[in-house]
Amino acid sequence: MTTNRRALLATSLTTMLLLPFAGAQEEKKGGDDEKKAPDPKALARKVEKIERDLGLARIELKIAKLDVRLQQNDARESLAKAERELARAQRALDHFEKHEVKVSLEKADIKRDRSEHRTDHARDELKELEAMYAAEEFAEMTKELVIKRGRRNLEMAEREREVDAREFAMLENHELPMKRAGLEEKARDAEAKLRAAAIKLEKTELSVELSRRKAEGKVADLERDLEEAREKVAEAKADEAGRS
Repeated sequence: MTTNRRALLATSLTTMLLLPFAGAQEEKKGGDDEKKAPDPKALARKVEKIERDLGLARIELKIAKLDVRLQQNDARESLAKAERELARAQRALDHFEKHEVKVSLEKADIKRDRSEHRTDHARDELKELEAMYAAEEFAEMTKELVIKRGRRNLEMAEREREVDAREFAMLENHELPMKRAGLEEKARDAEAKLRAAAIKLEKTELSVELSRRKAEGKVADLERDLEEAREKVAEAKADEAGRS
C-alpha cells in the first residue's frame, strides 16, 4: 500500500513538472506560426519595387534597341565608306597605269625629240652660215655677227635638249615610279581599312546582340519576379482573411 502511494505521488509530481514545459512549447509553436505568416504590406512594397524596376528595365531595353540601330548604322556606313575609298584608290591606280604613264612619257618624249630637232636644225644652219660666209667678199664684222648668232642658237638648243633629256629620265625613273608607289600605298591602306571595317561591323553586331539579349533577359526576369510576388500577395491576403 505504501509502495502504490509513492508511485502515484511520483507520477503526479512528474505531470506537474511537465505541464508548464508543454505549454511553453505550444506557445513557441504558435509564435513560430505567426512569425512565418507573410506580411501582405511587405509583399505589396516588394511588388511596387519590382514594378518600378521593371519599368526602368523596359526603358533600358528601348534604349538598347536604339543603340543597336545607331551602332549598326555607323559600322555599316564605315564599311561602305571603306569600300568606296578602295574603289577610288583602285581606279586611280588603274588610270595611272593605263593612261597617265603612257601620256606623260609620250609628251616628255615629244618634247625631247623637239629639242633634238632644234639642235640638229641649229647645227645645220650654223654649218650653212659658215660655208656661206667663207668667201672673202663678205665683210668680216657681218660674218662674225652672223656666225656668233648661229653658234648661240646651237648652244641654246643643245642645252634645252640636255634639260629635256634629263626631265624625261626623271619622269620615267623617279616621278612616275614614286607616284605609282603612292597610289599603290593608298590602295593597300584602303584594303586594310576595308578589312578593319568588316571586322568592326561583325564585332558591333555581336556586341549589340549581346546587349539586347541582356536587356530582354532582365525584363523577362523582372516580369517573372513580379508575377510571383503578386501571387504571394494574393496568398497572404487569403491567409489573413482565413485567420480573421
